[in-house]
Amino acid sequence: MNKANENHHVSLPAFDAQAISDAITNLAFFNECHVFMSVGSTNDTLKRMAASGAPNGTVLIADSQTKGRGRFGRQWVSPPGKGLWFSILIKPGEISTNRWHLLPMVLGEIIVLNLNKLTPVQFHVKWPNDILFNKQKVCGILCESVSSRHAFDYIVAGIGINVNNNRPEFPPALQGTATSVKLAIGHEMQRTDLLLDLMRDIGEKLHQIFVNQQVLSVNYWRDHCLDFNKNVQIRAGKKIHTGKFIDISDDGGLVLETENQQRMIIPYGEATLMKEKR
Repeated sequence: MNKANENHHVSLPAFDAQAISDAITNLAFFNECHVFMSVGSTNDTLKRMAASGAPNGTVLIADSQTKGRGRFGRQWVSPPGKGLWFSILIKPGEISTNRWHLLPMVLGEIIVLNLNKLTPVQFHVKWPNDILFNKQKVCGILCESVSSRHAFDYIVAGIGINVNNNRPEFPPALQGTATSVKLAIGHEMQRTDLLLDLMRDIGEKLHQIFVNQQVLSVNYWRDHCLDFNKNVQIRAGKKIHTGKFIDISDDGGLVLETENQQRMIIPYGEATLMKEKR
């Protein structure tokens, strides 16, 4: 049977490692799936596996991370039994010229579309790689790559989603800025059901990219980015830029109209959108 056509929904027992692995490797694109109760970082562990020859489409899932991290090395708290912490290995090979640097934004689109099926109150994408509910962070995406001769050898795409966390379970410093799917929709949800829905759609997207050479696009972000058409502050290195967020470039950069009516593009991956400026 062609795995690319297997899109039926499967409900699994709570974090049954073998059942999760079997279900994911039966989806489009994914060739191996490793499920651990705990790792330091899913990205770091999968990068070591990639260096040892793990195939394209390898997935690594952990029930908890002891050294989870986001952009710029920031800690991502990943307790057991609460969230989805997983990484995907992608080896672009002959299609390394695709706009792979946009992968975090494409993954963000897939995650938001799935989360928005759960509640009439919408989740939103926030440039460059976050997913928010009520302006609080519920998901982060971290893509790391190894390149040679101007091409990607491999990419490890890490995703962390707070699913069933309660407010007091976040560190005090994050209780005002972090949230979970449970807090957003008002009840706990089966993590494995959400995981399989996400992996089905992610696998189908990656299958289309590899088989049909579908080009990665940021069109969704232009219509759904939380701070679009608002006055914002952007930190890029040691500089802070202020202006109106008016567009996203084809390469994923934030197009800022400054106070003197000049346009500048803040490259994707090199800056952080700090806050809306009132």
